Amino acid sequence: MAYRDPAAAARERVRQARAEVERHEERLTPELLAQLDVEGRDALQEAASKVDAALGDSLEKLDRDALLRSLPLLADYEAKLTKAIAAAPRLAKEYNRLPRTFPKRRRTKFFYQYMDIYAAQTAGLRRRWHERILGLDPDAALISARSRYDDEMEDPFLVEAELTVERAPLRLQVQGLHANTTDRTGIGSLGIALFVRTRPSTPSLRIELQGLDDRLLKWLRLKDEPSIGHEAFDDAYFIHGTEQDARRLLRPDVHEPLLRLAHGRRVELETGDGLASLQWLADAEGQWMIDPAIATMIAVRNTPPVRLLRRERSSTSG
Repeated sequence: MAYRDPAAAARERVRQARAEVERHEERLTPELLAQLDVEGRDALQEAASKVDAALGDSLEKLDRDALLRSLPLLADYEAKLTKAIAAAPRLAKEYNRLPRTFPKRRRTKFFYQYMDIYAAQTAGLRRRWHERILGLDPDAALISARSRYDDEMEDPFLVEAELTVERAPLRLQVQGLHANTTDRTGIGSLGIALFVRTRPSTPSLRIELQGLDDRLLKWLRLKDEPSIGHEAFDDAYFIHGTEQDARRLLRPDVHEPLLRLAHGRRVELETGDGLASLQWLADAEGQWMIDPAIATMIAVRNTPPVRLLRRERSSTSG
């Protein structure tokens, strides 16, 4: 492709080099940075600062010579990033924005007696779930709608599906929990679980609704708990992890939909090892709360990576 503007070709080369550097930055994690010595962290920060100083706020403002001078700086920063990432191979897995694989099929953590999956009363409930899922994603894979699903699966779910919402691939599993009837056909509660892949840099945390024992221990100051500075959320949920990680993960777009789920009897969000899971109980004939749950998982998936390099400002931004 021929460029009329002599700076256009150089600008395209810089954009490609910068995109490659940002791809490496996707692999950065707080744990990885913590493993580096002071000299290594300073070298990374210095290299990133040199690139920022050379590129400024917008590539459109730079002439050809300035753009070409930035290429060696980008290459140097990329080399230092690669060296740092290689020091921690376990943390160097590349984040795949649209993964083709999903978490292994597993039971959720709600240890109740499951209802009879073959009971006639479950057919209407399963059908309504399938319609709700297709309303969210017309191309969803309704695993529990496949022929002979209940007969061929060793431990079938009431509902199992893979769907994509706002480019986030999700796995949904729903268990029917019986209503303490002797024939196990009465529909009681639903144990619902959502899974999504996350960046390696997403903090490892476990967040659950506070129980009476948690509140008592907190009141007696016998149990420390991270806080995100949001009174309603801090009163509703107990956070297992560090306060720094909690504040980085539980941004408003995460904790606000989680608060909508807090009216349930049990809610648990867990992140770690490139996977996030959200599990909650809902009434079979009531509100399933699938919308705030999906909003939570999309926001968790979009947790910003650890970046040292300043992002380019849009040429249309003020």
